[in-house]
Amino acid sequence: MTTEPTTTERARMALDAVHEDPHRAAELATALLEADGVDPTDRIGALWALGRARSEQDRAADACSILASAVELADAEGFVELAAEIRVSRAACLMAIGEPAAASAELSAAEPRLSGGALGRLVMQRGLLGLHAGDLRAARADLDAALPLLEGAGDHLARCRLLANRGIVLSFAGELRRAEVDFEECQRLADVLGQQMIAAGAMHNLGFLRGRAGDVPAALRWFERARSAYAAIGFPGRAVATFESDLCAVLLSGGLHSEAAAAARRAVAAATDGGNRLALAEAELMHAEVLLAQGEGVGAAMLADRAAEGFRQSNRGPWALLAEYVALRAASLRDDAPNRELLERANHLIDPLEGSGWVVEGNVEGNEVRTFAGRLALAVGDIDAARHALERSSLSRRAGISSMRANAWLATAALRAADHDPKGAKRALLAGMRVVDTHRATLGATELRAHASAHGAELAAMGLRMARHGGSAIELLTWAERWHAGALRLPPVRPPRDGRMAGLLAELRRAHAEVREATLGGSDPATAHAAVSAVEAAIRTLSHSTTNPDVAGEVRFDPRRVRSHLRHHSAVLVEYVVVDGHLNAVVVTPRRATAHDLGPMGDLEANVVQTMAMIRRLAFARASSRALDAARVGLDALGAAIERRILLPLGLPDGCPVVVVPTGILQTLPWSVLPTLRLRTVTVAPSAALWSRSEVEPHTSSALEPRALVVAGPDLRHSDREVDEVARLYRHPTVLRGDAATASAVLDAISEVDVAHLTVHGTFRSDSPLFSSLRLSDGPLTLYDLEHLPRAPRTVVLPACDAGMARVHGGDELIGTAAAFLSLGVEAIVAPVTVVPDEAVVALVVDLHREMQAGRSPSSALAAARRGALARGAAEDVAAAHAFVAVGTSAGATLQG
Repeated sequence: MTTEPTTTERARMALDAVHEDPHRAAELATALLEADGVDPTDRIGALWALGRARSEQDRAADACSILASAVELADAEGFVELAAEIRVSRAACLMAIGEPAAASAELSAAEPRLSGGALGRLVMQRGLLGLHAGDLRAARADLDAALPLLEGAGDHLARCRLLANRGIVLSFAGELRRAEVDFEECQRLADVLGQQMIAAGAMHNLGFLRGRAGDVPAALRWFERARSAYAAIGFPGRAVATFESDLCAVLLSGGLHSEAAAAARRAVAAATDGGNRLALAEAELMHAEVLLAQGEGVGAAMLADRAAEGFRQSNRGPWALLAEYVALRAASLRDDAPNRELLERANHLIDPLEGSGWVVEGNVEGNEVRTFAGRLALAVGDIDAARHALERSSLSRRAGISSMRANAWLATAALRAADHDPKGAKRALLAGMRVVDTHRATLGATELRAHASAHGAELAAMGLRMARHGGSAIELLTWAERWHAGALRLPPVRPPRDGRMAGLLAELRRAHAEVREATLGGSDPATAHAAVSAVEAAIRTLSHSTTNPDVAGEVRFDPRRVRSHLRHHSAVLVEYVVVDGHLNAVVVTPRRATAHDLGPMGDLEANVVQTMAMIRRLAFARASSRALDAARVGLDALGAAIERRILLPLGLPDGCPVVVVPTGILQTLPWSVLPTLRLRTVTVAPSAALWSRSEVEPHTSSALEPRALVVAGPDLRHSDREVDEVARLYRHPTVLRGDAATASAVLDAISEVDVAHLTVHGTFRSDSPLFSSLRLSDGPLTLYDLEHLPRAPRTVVLPACDAGMARVHGGDELIGTAAAFLSLGVEAIVAPVTVVPDEAVVALVVDLHREMQAGRSPSSALAAARRGALARGAAEDVAAAHAFVAVGTSAGATLQG
């Protein structure tokens, strides 16, 4: 026989359930408050439980009101100590709604009434108030003082919460190892106590910590674990805004701007819905940081100003200063040149931040502010102010996270340059770039590697500037190489042995098939599209959380090696780089190197964009003959204009093969539109180091005949004819078409051949380049699939529209299908950088393979095939001739054994 719990037991049950299950706690407390005959003590307990539950549900305003009623009733009944404890809970809610003065008043009123563990909880709450106010020193002192009180009272739950909060303080202060100890002990205690919410928070905090440490993959693994743990308990509303803000910071540090922006928007929405002004200002500040990283200075300044005002209204002075710093950086983007007003505003931030514990050796934000102020001072000629700021920042160059160390080396270089020590400045810049290189090599995800180069942007810019104005052409080339496509020089990291990535990629193809079936069947594909998005998110998460256990293998730049390869191929290399808004080129021949300033970028980008538009117009050939003739004339004129800007001033020798290393918008240029390159052999390379990575002698197949794979994808009108004609050129080719042309069949076969020809539809995803794909019978073959090939062919021909396109990140890091094949060790890729006409492509690629079979390198074979296409003369043939580029290395990748 069971008995109903008493009202006292029910009140205790509600209080005990607050952290574990706030929804259940609220239900129990509400039921007790609505019951008849509840004595005042139990009613107080029910109100306390309901108020705390509403706080956990991110309904802080409601919680404040309910807890005020609980305090009033406790005081009226003479329960002064109980009233004091409830005041401590109410202080947390007042802090959340942006009333720190009222929160402090509640703690002051409660303190004389409490002792032991209850007093420890109050002091801990005061430490938390200091943390949210941004006073790291005061917060640390209170939390340290509270710990022995809680330990003496045996209050393991409160001690667990204290460790979480102290770990956050230590993280901001740069004491990451001590913070990790606190977070790990918090998680252990939470597991012992069965506190799932706190355990999930500990995982969240460990992700936050790893992000502060600059370990993005580990941070994302912890955040994924925390998300699952939160989801298991209904993802309490109070945790959402903080979780998304902290996740945003990690994504932003990894250069994942679109994902960071989405997380920032979710954080702002969650904080707004919950009325949590404390979390809202933090979320708006993170969103401002994202906008600033995306170059949206006006929007960033507006959000940062709004966040600063929110912090000031809540008496969170140091946080307001950090928001002002973001607004200041946004202002520096808008101003043509640094000025003293910006410098004075920056200097006014430093002392109050230092007084609150933010400007210490291990703190990222404080060091950023100092470096920013120091470089402003240098720009306006205030050397003493620059030295004062930069000497402190430079102390962090030997220890700490990679971004902070790189920033410290930049500060050191700036100081040495100001002291007229260019050699010392260059040594500092090289040291900073090595920090960036080492960090990039530890990452396993292509996207993160590409984005990591941004940490070296200012180092490279300063190095390029010094080389351009005081160094040799080889020095300028060497600095350009330190900046160009460093991520592509690293070997791809293979998937984990558990096969999760392979399973997710297969699931993605199934999801795409469901979208196609729903669309063709006339039903709503929204559910199928949602499934595609969910699987893509899981693939990104798994990829981003991969680390590289072997940091060796990066291709280093050696000018002598480049000259040796140029001599062997009788070629000339042209490497472009932008220095202070001017396009520069370094021309390297086997005998000498020369540097050329080609002037401001000006209308170059517009000309390249118009060129691509003209090729597309010719490819579709749907206009009148007069309009098509006008398009040809326009294309010729644009090519000549671009040539006058970027090629003719270089004085290249006539006739010899040309190797081009483009930069920025030039990465999308089809180089054959330049008249003097139209019929020449042109190889496009992401960097000179990649172009010269092979041995001087070209590789040849061990077999007498090259092994070939020829694939026909679905829904291409001329694919069967193209495949038949290409396959006919090879002895015993592997041919996949129709239902046999599946992703797994292509991946298996492509690892066993010397040359692969893939006649399939291509999709370039500018929003998420690694989901750029080749469409096969069972769905998309993405770059994630290609990254995990055990072996790659030497030559790949991709006639699909846009297959040669890539997204260009800082440092001319490329993410696209051709770039993915290059990173796998493919020596040559022939692909179009825009749309192509199917019929004309057939003739061009058949000529291409015929020339390669005759012993020409892919770039030379493409030049010969282009001559044939231009001779045929139709609009589609002209478009096809100019759309294709040959990307690769100096090995030549000839197909004859």
